Amino acid sequence: MFGREKWVVTFFSFLLFHAPIVIGESIVDLGRVVSLHDSDIGLENAVSSNNGRVVLAFGVGSTIYKINSTVPENFDEILWNGSDDLLDADFHPSDESALIVGKNGVVLRFSKSGNNVTDAGGRIFFGQTELKAISWNGDGSWSYIGGQDGWIWRARGTENGGLDVIPIEDRMISDITGIDCIRERNMCVISTKSDGIGIIDDNHKITWIGGNGYPWKEVICPENSDTACVAISDEKNIATVNIDIFKVEDSTMEIVQLLELDGLFTDIFHHEDSKSLISLIPFSVIEHDLKEERSYPWLNNSDVKEFSTEISNELIIYSWSNGRDNGWIITSSGNIIQFTPSELREEQRFFDDVFSVIFVGLVAAILFTTYVIVGPKIKIWFDKTFEKDN
Repeated sequence: MFGREKWVVTFFSFLLFHAPIVIGESIVDLGRVVSLHDSDIGLENAVSSNNGRVVLAFGVGSTIYKINSTVPENFDEILWNGSDDLLDADFHPSDESALIVGKNGVVLRFSKSGNNVTDAGGRIFFGQTELKAISWNGDGSWSYIGGQDGWIWRARGTENGGLDVIPIEDRMISDITGIDCIRERNMCVISTKSDGIGIIDDNHKITWIGGNGYPWKEVICPENSDTACVAISDEKNIATVNIDIFKVEDSTMEIVQLLELDGLFTDIFHHEDSKSLISLIPFSVIEHDLKEERSYPWLNNSDVKEFSTEISNELIIYSWSNGRDNGWIITSSGNIIQFTPSELREEQRFFDDVFSVIFVGLVAAILFTTYVIVGPKIKIWFDKTFEKDN
């Protein structure tokens, strides 16, 4: 073996045995705890505004809280005289208002400027249907609302404060469990309890692409991805939904099952870039990277127990980030727990940075070595070919 070639092989071997690896430990630490109430308030879900500054948390008995995302000690309870359980919400792309949906066909409109909610008149259109999911499409022209028995509608506000509602055709019969839309396109993905995954295109048509029989629980479309979304199921399945924007029926999905995990998936939340956080019971979290299509340990239950036995028994309903591995987790009881990068995460980042530098250097070295070794041979071959042709 030539000296230069041997050096390249040795360099590859160094990278193979010294590249950073995923370690099965928590990569965040828990810190401050903010409580919205001195008793369990039964939160069901929460949603962040598009600019990330406001979080709406809501749940049993029309409980609604508006929370400052960076200083959650600054929160307001939004009073409403209703008693229906609220299950999902989404901010309009304008970020000035949000629609909140729930049981018995209830639809509420939250106004940022007024810091209040009003009845949008949902029962006129939805009757007593339990509304489980809502998401605005990319340009904010319509929201999609899904409910029990597979019902899906497109809806938007009217000038008099009511709703314009149109049923979507080609629905299935099992409950809608999640809807999320790609912000840069009028494409949305829906998950169902047993009828698989569907895609709503810009003509409001549903195309069902597979995943039948899986108990899908939720779906999200990471903010920096314009053609892919992620769905999770009760059975620890993760599906990558790849949307063909030119021919929706050619869209595909890939499903993996993480059998080695303890616990059950409960929800999935936006995190950073292509990354999402998946919560489990008992209280733990894994990080899923859509770009890499891999999942990593993020917060282990044993570390949560060490932090607080009481909190370790609570249910995570939402999480939001204020920066790279900085943010908050909120539970159904109304506790908001801060997370920050652990020493392990900082070490991983250091090695990631080192690896990036090494990788760039490796590419440069390979190109240089290739030029030195192969360049003269190519020149000789070209010279001979040229002489032969002449």
